[in-house]
Amino acid sequence: KIYEIVLLLNQNNIYINQIVPTLSNDISIMHNGKSYILLKYNKNMDRKIHLYDIIQFNQKVSYLKLESFEKVDWPMLWGNKIDYFEYQVNQLGKKYPKIRESISYYIGMVETGITLSVNRKTTDKGLIGISHKRIGRNSTLNDLYNPLNLIIDYKIRDAAEYFKDLFVEKENIFEDIIKYFYDENLTLNDCFNFFVRMFYPSFYFDLYEPIVNDEIDEDKIDLVLNKAHSYEQLLKNIYFYLAQYVEMPDIEWLKKI
Repeated sequence: KIYEIVLLLNQNNIYINQIVPTLSNDISIMHNGKSYILLKYNKNMDRKIHLYDIIQFNQKVSYLKLESFEKVDWPMLWGNKIDYFEYQVNQLGKKYPKIRESISYYIGMVETGITLSVNRKTTDKGLIGISHKRIGRNSTLNDLYNPLNLIIDYKIRDAAEYFKDLFVEKENIFEDIIKYFYDENLTLNDCFNFFVRMFYPSFYFDLYEPIVNDEIDEDKIDLVLNKAHSYEQLLKNIYFYLAQYVEMPDIEWLKKI
């Protein structure tokens, strides 16, 4: 599927790092039980990306016909992830006290996002585009143009992930988000999808996984835990901003903050 996306981009003269087939025209080779591919990319692509780079990529791919590709199912994917996280934490016992004390809160946030996504009463679900599995403030141009990072999803996915990651560093990003809504001339459905995406706290789970794999110290998660109230306030601000233009579902716990 990724190779099909690469071919589609090539046919429309949109740059992407290239997957180089073998002499026998295979996409990958097997070696010691592992699958490998060869990528060809331009030099000088190690600089960190800006929001502008994401917007520019979205604009380039916005005219492509993607009906034959399947979009990521957020409720199913998120549901499977939190089921696994809950199981994993129960198996870990008391080894990570900060994780045990905080994970229910963040799982509850994800469950709010799942409910919002499942209960949407509209036939127009928002614009679909070529997005990325993960893009953040420290991503490079190589990450943006890496075919192995591509995924079919809502247009706003990359920007939402970028802003969530930016929040950890900057916190006060509400005005930046509203400017993004206007500059990109997003539809209300696109804005709502952005709002839903913000309920998956990537910044927490991106630390959770290396912590439970003993790759980093558990204290690293304090940076995120200390910003919980600020993030709730950000969600509340986006909620009431959108409520000026569209009927929003009732999120009782958010309105009480």
